[in-house]
Amino acid sequence: LRGNRRKYVLVEAFKDILPKRLHNRPKQGFDVPIGEWFKNELKDLYMSVMSEESLAETGILDPVSAREMYDLHLSGKRDLSKQLMSMFVLQWWLLRKGPGN
Repeated sequence: LRGNRRKYVLVEAFKDILPKRLHNRPKQGFDVPIGEWFKNELKDLYMSVMSEESLAETGILDPVSAREMYDLHLSGKRDLSKQLMSMFVLQWWLLRKGPGN
């Protein structure tokens, strides 16, 4: 931060490479296509972590509700990316740490 300019050092380091229009542009967020990944590239991993057996092992998430949400997401009827990601991360953590920890 220099004055009101954020990422001053980064912009200075790349000022000869970056177009001038980017030098003072406000910060921008970006979305990660996790919903698409759960349908494609990460589908096998998601299904393994969120399987009925895996969910029964940890006992926190309801397997029927979790599957219904995933099916709704796959069908395109609802974008449940954030909810699926939250459940996935929780379940992954529980599997690694154990539900009692």
